[in-house]
This record gives sequence, C-alpha cells and structure tokens, in this order.
Amino acid sequence: MAFEIVWSDDAKENYRDITYYLLENYSFEVAEKFTETLFDKVKLFEKNPRIGISSKRLSSLRKIIITSQTALYYTIGGNQITIINLVDTRQKSNEDF
Repeated sequence: MAFEIVWSDDAKENYRDITYYLLENYSFEVAEKFTETLFDKVKLFEKNPRIGISSKRLSSLRKIIITSQTALYYTIGGNQITIINLVDTRQKSNEDF
C-alpha cells in the first residue's frame, strides 16, 4: 500500500533553498542529482514508511538521510506521510535524534 505524500511549507521552502544553493555554487547537474536522489528516497519510504530512524524525543517523528549533508524529517498518520522538513545537516543540529 502506497502512502500519500504531503509536503509542509517549511519542507518546500528548504528544498528550494537547497536547490538554489546547489545551482549557484555548483552546477545544474549537481542540483538535478540532488533532486533525483531526494525523490528516489521519497518513493522508497512512500512504500515502506517505517524505514526512517525514529526520534528518541518524539516517537511520531522519523528521519531519513538523503545525502551526507541532507536529512528529511517526516511523520506518519493513517495512510499519509507528512514531510515536515528538509535540513542541511552542515547547518542544523540533529540533537532531536
């Protein structure tokens, strides 16, 4: 059973920010590779939502690593997965896990 994926406004904004950063500082190819990797991982947990690491502080929050610099945070509710945020791990702490 595939789950419905819903992106929060924060997740959408951070995705745009990361993509623009890659375009400005690297290349179109790097930004495109990031996007492909991101959506491949989303497809993976769309079918198997419990694949992510569960938070120690908030059991409903899960994390999946997209790249060595990027983590995606999500929750599962019913048949819906809500992508809460996309975080550049070079800039943000992962202390919640």
